[in-house]
Amino acid sequence: MDLSQFYMFHAIDDGSSVIVRRGDGAAKITAGGARWKSVTRPKRTSIILFDGTDAYELDVPVLLDGWAGSDSIEADIAKLNQMRFSHADLSRPSRIRIDGALPVKGATWIISSIEWGDNVIWHTEGDKVFRYRQDAVVHLIQYVPEATLTGIKPFKTNDKIITVKKGQTIKQVANGDHTKAKAIQKANNVRDVKSITANERLRVPRT
Repeated sequence: MDLSQFYMFHAIDDGSSVIVRRGDGAAKITAGGARWKSVTRPKRTSIILFDGTDAYELDVPVLLDGWAGSDSIEADIAKLNQMRFSHADLSRPSRIRIDGALPVKGATWIISSIEWGDNVIWHTEGDKVFRYRQDAVVHLIQYVPEATLTGIKPFKTNDKIITVKKGQTIKQVANGDHTKAKAIQKANNVRDVKSITANERLRVPRT
């Protein structure tokens, strides 16, 4: 297939896909890229500081068209529309990959919304009403996965968190229990038991 005239939308998480024609106009980047902020300085020119990078936002005009073969496009419309939504409680909508002529290559996207247009051909067969043609603009946001910090051990749900009092030692926190004191020392990566200070928060493993 000549993908210069088509887009293929792939739902990464559920494996579904739909092929649509390029719509009226080219796909356009509408937001994203480097973010800058202006910082004022008294009696001097403001300076510009790099403030991070925003995910791309992309508008893709499409045309679902079965007119030449007198084919209903309702199934393809439903598949494209379902790529927007979560399929179950507590689950995210599918991530999307798009093949075709786009200004950003190789990105993963999520569909934020679909703007259905007025270029529509309806057809009636008996009591069935369906479309041969429907245009739309698919609004997408680049998917950027959450970053997980490494090297930081989160508190376990069964650990007790205490605030060290002035003059308190790990041995006192452990109520004189040598084994428990060693566990507290290990859980908090404390090399020198004399190094803890007032108001410091410590994990106290439950034994």
